[in-house]
Amino acid sequence: VGLDRDGVFFGHTADERLFFRVDETTRPAYESAGMKCFQPWPDEKPGFMMRTYFEVPPHVQRHREELCGWASEAAEIAQASKT
Repeated sequence: VGLDRDGVFFGHTADERLFFRVDETTRPAYESAGMKCFQPWPDEKPGFMMRTYFEVPPHVQRHREELCGWASEAAEIAQASKT
C-alpha cells in the first residue's frame, strides 16, 4: 500500500511494516530507534536497499499525533525531492 499527499508518494507498507521517506535531517531519528531502511528484495538481491525509506518505529506508530508529525515530515521531504 502506497501513501501519498497531493499526488506525491511519501510512504508505503510492506510485510506489515510501515516505511516513510527520509532525508539527511530525519534519517538519524529512525536509525537511533534501531530502524532499518527498506530492502525490497532481501532474498533475491541481498544488499540492495532503498536508503530513502526507513521503517517507522513501533513507538511512533502507537501514538497518533507523533505518527502524524512523522508522516508530515516524510511528505514534505518527498515534495521537496520532486522539485
